[in-house]
Amino acid sequence: INSFKAVVSTQSTGGVVLICRDEEDISLQISSVQLYSYRGNTSSNGTVVLLTEEGAGLIAAESISRTEAEVLCRAAGYDRNLAYGLARNTTDWRDQMSCDEMIRMNSTMLLDDIGCPEGATDLSDCTPTRASDRRSADSALWLSCGSSRRNEWVLSNLTMARSDPESGELYTGYRYGTLWATISNDYTGEVRTGLVARGPRATRDNVCHMASGQRGCSYDKANKSVKTWGYISVSCGYILDHSVDVIIHSLECPRGGPSNGCTFELATGDYAREDAWWMYCN
Repeated sequence: INSFKAVVSTQSTGGVVLICRDEEDISLQISSVQLYSYRGNTSSNGTVVLLTEEGAGLIAAESISRTEAEVLCRAAGYDRNLAYGLARNTTDWRDQMSCDEMIRMNSTMLLDDIGCPEGATDLSDCTPTRASDRRSADSALWLSCGSSRRNEWVLSNLTMARSDPESGELYTGYRYGTLWATISNDYTGEVRTGLVARGPRATRDNVCHMASGQRGCSYDKANKSVKTWGYISVSCGYILDHSVDVIIHSLECPRGGPSNGCTFELATGDYAREDAWWMYCN
């Protein structure tokens, strides 16, 4: 019965019941995937644990392909796989599940392979193979997965801008003007440039420093409040002619840090262009 696993149950009458099942019969459709770090915390990189109705199971790293690593990252709630390999070979021991944690969760080697064909996007597309009795936890799989697409956006440039109503030109790089941001998405390759919704006063000095290199902000306004609208700000005409949108809000930047260290939220149509952030920095 090499292709089957036998479970022995003794009965009160003294008899023995054998329950046999196919070694490859496991339902991944109702399973979930978690990545565990050393202290048993879930993370975006860690030892892969498959949670099933049978309990917690590990997956062997040996036969895992890039397609299967991508499927597992999606099942764990991420968008993409960044790296995969043997958990015991990770460069940082804190990124793998500890032996004590495996014992606590009663984790065993469950799968030799998850059997995902090329082009698979979900665990339901895969045909798993149960691990042999000779497979040890030393062969467990480790994954590093990318965060959600919303968090893939980074601020790649922040500056001050003003437009000339007569020539229609846009000029950037001043100590005053309408905040002008460029954000990029490493996942999709998309780049957006546009306005920044006015933020709280507590953040304006760091934002001013990031945008202009000046020490702080003397004062800030909504773009519509600038009296000489068009010479020291991005004009309404330029905004209309070039279909400029407010692209981010809740902008906060670290003092003296790189622009990609800034945090923000993607703006929706709820933000008025004339309420964009204007600043004078010194």
